[in-house]
Amino acid sequence: MQGEPRYQGKSVSEWMKHLDDGDENYRKRAYEALAGTGESALPVLVDAYKPWASDQVRCGVLEAIVRMGPKAVTAIPLLTSALSDSHSLVRCLAATTLMLLGSNAHATVPTLKSALTDKDVVVRMRAAQALVAIDPSADGAAVPVLVATLGFNGMDWIRSDAAKILGGIGPRARSAVATLMAVSTSDPSEAVRKDATHALKEIQK
Repeated sequence: MQGEPRYQGKSVSEWMKHLDDGDENYRKRAYEALAGTGESALPVLVDAYKPWASDQVRCGVLEAIVRMGPKAVTAIPLLTSALSDSHSLVRCLAATTLMLLGSNAHATVPTLKSALTDKDVVVRMRAAQALVAIDPSADGAAVPVLVATLGFNGMDWIRSDAAKILGGIGPRARSAVATLMAVSTSDPSEAVRKDATHALKEIQK
């Protein structure tokens, strides 16, 4: 399309076509390229996000937007809607982007609080992380979700991330101390134990 921003010789519309490519490498190149064009690509990305679009396209739109970080502020309405997407990765990426937007995304706090009960543990964790980044007064709602995540009987990195987020909250996460102490000595993963120990140090400063 004439007048569209270009990246590495291709227009935004041309890169958009790769979001539904069967080759994961092409999709990743498209994410990076669309993010590389900056805010000028946001209108096209926002327009491409439709509930009936394929999972790959919806995920691709969010993959590109999250890479823009704080520059994606005009996409807040889309990100709010995406917290209810049927695909857990889309919901997770939406929460992560809102976290990067910080206080600029304050209007999304009610929706993020609703996401704390999401059926997916990673979405719940990212929603909690976003809440404390956007509104520190929301710690009371976020910390219990992160504490519960420390007991997740699944991939170790999820428990590690929960511990790191709690450590980042610092003294305001004192209600997590007892659970972190237990995790720091009894979790089967050495990495999780280390992250829990470090979180305790940050909280007890």
